[in-house]
Amino acid sequence: MSASTSTAEHATRHDEQIAHALRGEDAALQTVTPEDDDPFDWESYISAYKGQTQIARLLHLAERSAALRLVCSQAAIALLRQGQDTKQYLYAFRIRDSAGPASGAEHLQRVDHAWVQQVDLENEKELEKLDIELRGYQNNMIKESIRMGHRDLAEHFRATGRMSEALQCYQKTREFCSTSEHVVEMCLGVIEISLELQNYTNVSTWVSKAEGVLETYNPNAAAASSSARKTSGAGALSSSASVASKGGLGSGGDAIGALFRSGGSSTREEMARASTSATSAAARRDQATADRGVKDLAARLSITAALVQLGMGNFEKAARIWLGLPGDVASTRLAATYAHIMSPADIALYTVLSALATFDRRRLKSALVDSAAFAAFLEHSPHSRAILEAFYACDYKGGLQLLQKWKTRHDLDIHLGPHVPTLKMMLITRMMQQFLHSFDSVRVSRVGDAFGWTEAQTLPELIGLVQRGEVEGRVDLRRGVMELEQRDKRQELFEEAIRIGEKRISAAKRLLLRLEMIENGLIVRGTGPTVPRGA
Repeated sequence: MSASTSTAEHATRHDEQIAHALRGEDAALQTVTPEDDDPFDWESYISAYKGQTQIARLLHLAERSAALRLVCSQAAIALLRQGQDTKQYLYAFRIRDSAGPASGAEHLQRVDHAWVQQVDLENEKELEKLDIELRGYQNNMIKESIRMGHRDLAEHFRATGRMSEALQCYQKTREFCSTSEHVVEMCLGVIEISLELQNYTNVSTWVSKAEGVLETYNPNAAAASSSARKTSGAGALSSSASVASKGGLGSGGDAIGALFRSGGSSTREEMARASTSATSAAARRDQATADRGVKDLAARLSITAALVQLGMGNFEKAARIWLGLPGDVASTRLAATYAHIMSPADIALYTVLSALATFDRRRLKSALVDSAAFAAFLEHSPHSRAILEAFYACDYKGGLQLLQKWKTRHDLDIHLGPHVPTLKMMLITRMMQQFLHSFDSVRVSRVGDAFGWTEAQTLPELIGLVQRGEVEGRVDLRRGVMELEQRDKRQELFEEAIRIGEKRISAAKRLLLRLEMIENGLIVRGTGPTVPRGA
């Protein structure tokens, strides 16, 4: 089965899930109940995003939290009303009303069926228009126009929520791409749709394809191609303006002519030098802009690649990729370029939790604690910095309290939420290994005090460590003591040195024996093949 076929099937299943929800066939919504003093502010959280991910995260909050269902679904409805996706618009109402009538329900916004019908009709007309245009391009065999026709269809399908058709149209542009800019545009379209569908395997494939053409990618050419469509109707105005600017019309032309007539050859030479200098400066500016554009695109692709690794459960690899980002990626200018995917605060949070769960203490210090580049991301997420500092300072109780305090924020994250239990278990395991490392035996109550647990909570954790083979030791339930089998690394070092020494001595004795045998003629080397007598 081809990658495009499997991707289309994945998108089709996504569309079917929404259709089932609209018919009332969706399963019971899982809920997260915030505490009374919960610090999670959904409005501040949502404001960091834009585009489809903002709507998707609002709907995710509404699905997972009964306390936020009304306000988040209402906010999503307001955003969807500005677009063309009537299917998701109806789905937002379904989520809002899933918990039954709320107080003041008579004042809530109702489904605007007239608007839905009007938008559906406009969508069909637009689709028919784009389809006719594409057929005309195909009949005329205009390669670039065919590519743009498929791209416009993909954008229309995506705007109307038809993800499977959007993916197919984006992928159809592949055979009509003639430049690196076209390939990057296609890859970004497929990547963003696949991320919305959480089809991480497909995202990884297209990220690799986009990275493969970065060396020849020219952001200036891509921007010029994009703006050409928007300014195609201003040809006459720009033409007349260019004539005037060259001195063909008006007083400006007379002034330049008089300057040339009065200045002679020296004036012309000065103007030529000034023109050359201006051209060189413009070329340098264009090159700097292009280099910056390539770096920005590479950073976006790295962010996406790390998110894929997080989605697939490869936490160490995800953290390593995010930690490789330069600090200016957290700036306001660059954050706006990937706000339709995630925010700098997300990068800080995902990286801290992934690194705490997989990195050793030395690596934590060099890659996170002492990293000036990563500090720029931590500025956007103070609670992530607090969690990192607590665990690095061996304040396990304080770190776990911070995790519990921000539990709502973590559980309701559309990308992080499914992995929170696994990450927390890995983090606790690593911190307990670090705590127990310096003990030959320790009371269960002391472990509980360090982690803020009761003895009843501590015992299962310790027993689980032993059963999984993550700690060598045993738990004495009668005495309430954890006894560890500490490995004597000094003794192991001596034993390894003796073993290697004996191996070398044995090899040296064999070599000496062979040398003595050669000296005494006991080893004869043949000079050629032996020929039998009488042959």
